[in-house]
Amino acid sequence: MIRHTTVLFILLAGALSLVVFGVKYQVQDLEHKLTTLNRDIKGNERSIHVLNAEWSHMNNPKDLKELAERHLGMQPIQTKQLAEWSNLDERLAELDLDQNQDQDVSYMAKRINSPVSLPPSPLVADRMTDQRRNFR
Repeated sequence: MIRHTTVLFILLAGALSLVVFGVKYQVQDLEHKLTTLNRDIKGNERSIHVLNAEWSHMNNPKDLKELAERHLGMQPIQTKQLAEWSNLDERLAELDLDQNQDQDVSYMAKRINSPVSLPPSPLVADRMTDQRRNFR
């Protein structure tokens, strides 16, 4: 007759083999996930490297100057557009601003002969946002 301890050890060995079997497949699943994540990380690092190269290329000062002149109408500032706090009153008197006229930024920019690009009004910005939503 088989002793009780032998049966107990056989049952214990069977239970432990089932536990080891389950843990083995859990580890394999985790290794697969880790491999997938590492592959994704390397792909993202390559994408970041490409984006940094594109950013450096697009931020070339010569290209930015050309684009600003072409699309925004911006030009380098001239010395006659500069003023110091000490001679600001003289500079404003030079401009001969009429007190009856609307003295908003666009009017002052025209009087100074400054190539200022003004931000769009809130209504225009809302329309632009709506157009972007419709475009997508």
